[in-house]
Amino acid sequence: MTNHLNSCKRNQEAEEERCRFGTQYEIPLQVPVIQRQPKPWESLAARQAQRASTSSVPDILPVHGRQHAPVTTPTIPAVIAESDTVPLGVPAPHQTSQSPASGAVDLGTIDTIYHDHSGKAPLRETPEEYRQRRAREAAPAPPPESTPQHPWHPFATRADFEFAELSLNASLSRKEIGDFLALLRRCQAGTDEITLRDYSHLRDTWNEAAHLLTPFTEATVRVPYQNTEPDNFFDIQSKLPETGKPIAILLYSDKTELSSFGGQKGYPVYARIANLPSDIRNGTGIGGGRVVGWLPVIKDEQEDAGKPAFVDFKRVVWHDSFKILLKTIKKHAKDGHWVKCGDNIDRHLFPCVLILSADYEEQCIMAAIRGGANANKPCPVCLVDGEDMGKSLEQYVMRTTDEARLNLENTKLETTKEQQNEVLKVTGLRPIANAFWDIENSDPYRALSWDRLHSYPGGLGRHLIEELTNDSNKWEDSARVLLFTVFNMFPPSDRINHQLLRCLRSFLNLNAYSSFENFTSSTLADIESKLRIFANEIEKYAQINKETKSWNFPKLHTHMHMINDILGKGATKNFNTKPNEAMHKVLKLFYLFMTNFRDVDTQLVTFEHWSYTAVFIRDQLDRLDACNSDPSMGEGAPSRGRPGRAAGRKHVWEHITFGSPQKTTLLHKFSVRTAIGEKNFPSQLDRLDLMSSVNTLLAANPAATDFKITSQTMIQDFRMMRVQYESKETWDVEENILRCTPLFNEKPWFDSVLVQTDDGPLFARLLLLFTLSNSKGSRTIPFAVIEPYDAPIPTQVRKHDSSLQMLRVRPPTPSVPEVVFARSIIRGTLLIPDWEEESSDFMVFDILDSDMFLRVKEIRSK
Repeated sequence: MTNHLNSCKRNQEAEEERCRFGTQYEIPLQVPVIQRQPKPWESLAARQAQRASTSSVPDILPVHGRQHAPVTTPTIPAVIAESDTVPLGVPAPHQTSQSPASGAVDLGTIDTIYHDHSGKAPLRETPEEYRQRRAREAAPAPPPESTPQHPWHPFATRADFEFAELSLNASLSRKEIGDFLALLRRCQAGTDEITLRDYSHLRDTWNEAAHLLTPFTEATVRVPYQNTEPDNFFDIQSKLPETGKPIAILLYSDKTELSSFGGQKGYPVYARIANLPSDIRNGTGIGGGRVVGWLPVIKDEQEDAGKPAFVDFKRVVWHDSFKILLKTIKKHAKDGHWVKCGDNIDRHLFPCVLILSADYEEQCIMAAIRGGANANKPCPVCLVDGEDMGKSLEQYVMRTTDEARLNLENTKLETTKEQQNEVLKVTGLRPIANAFWDIENSDPYRALSWDRLHSYPGGLGRHLIEELTNDSNKWEDSARVLLFTVFNMFPPSDRINHQLLRCLRSFLNLNAYSSFENFTSSTLADIESKLRIFANEIEKYAQINKETKSWNFPKLHTHMHMINDILGKGATKNFNTKPNEAMHKVLKLFYLFMTNFRDVDTQLVTFEHWSYTAVFIRDQLDRLDACNSDPSMGEGAPSRGRPGRAAGRKHVWEHITFGSPQKTTLLHKFSVRTAIGEKNFPSQLDRLDLMSSVNTLLAANPAATDFKITSQTMIQDFRMMRVQYESKETWDVEENILRCTPLFNEKPWFDSVLVQTDDGPLFARLLLLFTLSNSKGSRTIPFAVIEPYDAPIPTQVRKHDSSLQMLRVRPPTPSVPEVVFARSIIRGTLLIPDWEEESSDFMVFDILDSDMFLRVKEIRSK
């Protein structure tokens, strides 16, 4: 009896700790809105004043008649959907006449408009203030005042828990755990001893032991080869009482193979809290995704497989199982539940299913429709006819719960199965009561979300690659690289293949836009335009290639709902299946190493629960350690998206940092050819006079006229640099690591860069990084030697490239390296050779990332 009471007391204490901790991630319901910039004909005086202020920047960097200007902060347009959280409010209308605080409107401000029920006043911030606030909200919460002193409970000691955690993370089997514990007991008893200090010591010992047997040897074989408006959350909150706060749930389910052999399958259901920032929500720690259910897998019996009645039976089992899962929130979704949150404020919380994330086949199950290319109404979200799936952005009637209920109810008026199917044919529904219909504010057809992972790289991208190569392996990378590999192989005279390349280019544009984390009114308009262009390009291809497949299939249609999902739920990363599919890996490891391959469902959910328990206890331990060692934990967290600089890092100038320093020497004794490598760029370096170029650069720059080169001027070259820049898409600070070294991974490595000049961005090859100083501790100036790619491109070549929206650059003839201030480097780039013989041209890989995509778009438009 005493043991029982102690156990109950421990459980109660643990539950109280769990409740206190679980409420610490309450996130304000908000959506930032950035005022749009005035058009050229608006606020002319303000724009002229802005130009006047920016033109007075003193640090102008001329090089051989070219002005290299310092990198400036990009201007920020109007935000429609923000990246970090599922939109939890509504953006302000696109107007500049009103302000939350005053009638004045500042360029580049961000307005956060809260829902009326929140009781919060609108907030106006500068972009930097907005980033800092996001950083504070995303930073780890400080330790609670009542941090438990023994958070490892019910484990007897902290060491017990850490051993259990280690064995779980390593997926140790029962035998391995037993052997491990027996070893520890021997050491405790003093009959044995572990002398290994760390992994290096263990590795070295293994290497010594390896000589006991014949080792492997390496040999080379040479063989010749010939050749929103975010209205979903806003609408839900509007339906709640004024005191109500929605807790938005993201659900994902998918049947998966637990091993590559044996045929064992699992059917996990994952849940995430959409209110949380994406960094937390899409993770696997506290606040991240967890397994909340395990659905039964019904095996297809040979005599029943594929029969309509058996397929309907499996769908009924799925929805009835899901009803049991949703029963846990059904009452609270209707009436709400008062919870004391981490800030000791009682809140009236209403759970709802905001997002259903799944691939197309699973979405058809969630919507309880008859899906597939041959279905009458194949879309889980709208009522498009099967033969119209390839049409671009047509407005189709959207599915609703009320209409679906009515359609299913009307089948009761019919007496035969055939008559009932005819009634359901209007909407394509199966004769099933959807599990989500009974949950308040959880319309499944509105919650179902376009899946970028399976629709683009794993869908349309794979189809396009199969047309070109008959190989869909590694489609995600291949789809991005293929165009730049084969574009010269299929000129416009090859009508079929060139049109297919145009389809691929159009797809790559859509794929880039869909990966954005922030969306503006202009980017959403671009997506709508690109969707129409893609549909037209596919239609043209199907017309001229009579042997191609039918392009009238669901994935050609479902991306038409992308814009609505972005407006309703934020960036696509909020509802992409990728974070959830990554969680399958842990379950597969549990299956392979920790189960006995019998009754695996029970074992897997047990191990998953242990894993979540370990995550919770580990978080409590980390907080206890932080509380004991640093009471100020949580303050001064680095800004979100701003890469931190390592303590003690040297050679830093504003947004650039030099690394991999070489020996310092006198300038007049320095050899550029030795620094770059005798065999690298020999003809270009013959035309470079380093000292003369530096003198010309310094003389033309008013900010550097006080620096004079003397016989004692010292030079130090570097082989790596870090450059930070503000992304044109996320507005966060990103960082590139760039190298210019004669030997990296046993090969020369000279990255390409984008350099800021008064004439616009310049693509170039980075050849050398160096600094000059006149004495130790005196002023040091960072320089770079580049090979510019600024030769004019003939009109005919540009016309050919524009057909596939390619940007070509080439060095002048002869190519003369230039010396520039290193601070004029904006970021790194990727240039791909055009593969023609005796050609020095390069194609800019514009789909490297979203920032480069937008920069190249601006360059091409000019």
